[in-house]
Amino acid sequence: MFKQTSNLRAPARICWRATVASIGLVAACAMPARATEVVFTIDPAQSGHDLSAVDTSSVDPHGTYVPTSPGSMSTTLSGNFVVDFDPTTNTPTSLSFKGGQGYFRFNSSLSAHTADGQLTIDFTPVTWDFDDTVTKTGGVFPAIQNTFTLLGGSLTRTIHTAQFPNSSITTTFSGGAPATPNGGQWSIANTGAGDWTLSLVGGLYQSTYGAFGTSGSMTHSVHAVATAHYGVGNAAAVPPAAPGADALGGASTVGGVSINFNDATSGGTFSVQQLPNQTSLDQTAIAAAQANPVFALSTSTLSTSPQIWAVNYDGTIGAAATLVFAYDPTLLPVGFDQSTLGIWHFNKLTSEWEFGGQVNTLDHTITFQTTSFSPFQLGAAVPEPSSIALAACGLLGLIGYVWRRRGPAAR
Repeated sequence: MFKQTSNLRAPARICWRATVASIGLVAACAMPARATEVVFTIDPAQSGHDLSAVDTSSVDPHGTYVPTSPGSMSTTLSGNFVVDFDPTTNTPTSLSFKGGQGYFRFNSSLSAHTADGQLTIDFTPVTWDFDDTVTKTGGVFPAIQNTFTLLGGSLTRTIHTAQFPNSSITTTFSGGAPATPNGGQWSIANTGAGDWTLSLVGGLYQSTYGAFGTSGSMTHSVHAVATAHYGVGNAAAVPPAAPGADALGGASTVGGVSINFNDATSGGTFSVQQLPNQTSLDQTAIAAAQANPVFALSTSTLSTSPQIWAVNYDGTIGAAATLVFAYDPTLLPVGFDQSTLGIWHFNKLTSEWEFGGQVNTLDHTITFQTTSFSPFQLGAAVPEPSSIALAACGLLGLIGYVWRRRGPAAR
């Protein structure tokens, strides 16, 4: 059993409401029958969204929309899907999408106009998420079994006719009733050693519009490829009153995590998933990271190869548990002072990010005591908030730079 005596001072607590999911590990015990909310991170290089539209107004149809500028009717995607499925078989028969925990998002705006220039369509980056369980039918998972919810973004339609010069309507997307795709199918495959690929091909959504004497339709086509690692080392069954468990080899293995219970436990499953970058977190968490200079500064020098763990334990514990993370020193910048390292943890009970932990620079581990689970990210101790305030102007630039480097990274 480990006892934490942190020698790193938490620079601040940060509000970050996140529900990112986790996966588990097997050490001495057999893998549980099902995974729990596996995070699939979208690869922007293989994922995109295409818009097509046509105006069919009964009096004066304006015809097919064309890009306002080259490529402006297409965008790549980023984000993640959170899915519950059975990883003990290479041919799972159902995929349960956890709405409200994942998200995916346009990486750029979309813009189109009719050839006569009288009608324009402009989408700001739109964010949405899938929900519901899809079951295999005829060898595929039909996307029409899903629903999806729009989380953010907007559409502006502008009319430039003589009757309605420069008149516009803006629709802002935020929640609302779930919608259903008009087509497309999912596929999932284990490409080897627990490396899973989840793909959406031919995802379609069609809608109609009408205003200012015009009417027409828009078609959205989505293709997405997302990856996750879930193997036999990701889930560990914990018997009641067990002293602890290991995931991904535990704290003696690079990237592994060990848990040690400070009190008796009801038993359950200890689960850990390594996340490739912050696009693997939910949208609320990302917004909070972008807005907080303390978190941005603490993780900025580590952003090229971030080390993030989604951790979960579904049993009950009588007191705090101690986690030991084995970080990878080869992913740190050359000459980095490892004595400054610590862990940022999102505490679900307080809805805050908390920094702390005791680092062992010889074993390359960080010990962190917690009463809750979810995301944990490697960071470094930073100056006091008063010092940060003096450098606020410089930090604003840093935040944008760090996020641009981190956000589009693929797994």
